[in-house]
Amino acid sequence: DRVLRYVELANRLELEVVGVHCDAPCVIRAFAHVGGRAPEDQARPVAYVDLGAAATKIVVAQGGRMMLAKTVHAGGDAWTRKLASEHQMAFEEARLARVAESSGGTAVAPPPQATTTATGAGDNDHPDGGCETTECLVDELRATFRHYHSRYPDQPIEKLVFLGGESNRLDTCRRLAQSVHVAAQLGDPFARLSRQNAGPSPMGVDLAQPQPGWAVALGLCLSDANL
Repeated sequence: DRVLRYVELANRLELEVVGVHCDAPCVIRAFAHVGGRAPEDQARPVAYVDLGAAATKIVVAQGGRMMLAKTVHAGGDAWTRKLASEHQMAFEEARLARVAESSGGTAVAPPPQATTTATGAGDNDHPDGGCETTECLVDELRATFRHYHSRYPDQPIEKLVFLGGESNRLDTCRRLAQSVHVAAQLGDPFARLSRQNAGPSPMGVDLAQPQPGWAVALGLCLSDANL
């Protein structure tokens, strides 16, 4: 029903639909360049965590093969509502405040051996340790890892790649990575594209910086027309 509603909307706007694709395969296509060219590098499983406004999507892939996908109905809107409630401000005002607070960067978590245990007293000292939404994501990510490892015990997940508009919340990314003891990085789907002579973007997108929020859009551009 949802797909048909999108198709009907496109028809009303006089757009020609040439393909319908889910988020998860698009994420995998956008990051087909992750890993080395050697076969052993392509065989290393990677978990992509797409932190969105209304939901978070977790996709585990091995090379171009999707091993597992999951949607968690928790995301940036919950953090925004919490901030708005605490400071008695409007939702949109709180959202803009959170955007202004975000900072960029590439590495968001140290290697597994350098992380601390994500349970116990240390959790309360973390900036997001007392946030219900963050703790929900921690629980869901741990459950996803347990489910994956029960199915593929000989192929452990070796890396987390954070995507989505909420992935600039680096403290949360660190918290999630530490909870599963896996090294992580902020994803940049545009890393595979040439930036030579790109010039200033008409949309205000700085291509010199990682743009994790564009992963699904780029994946759609790389998808086949399947109608």
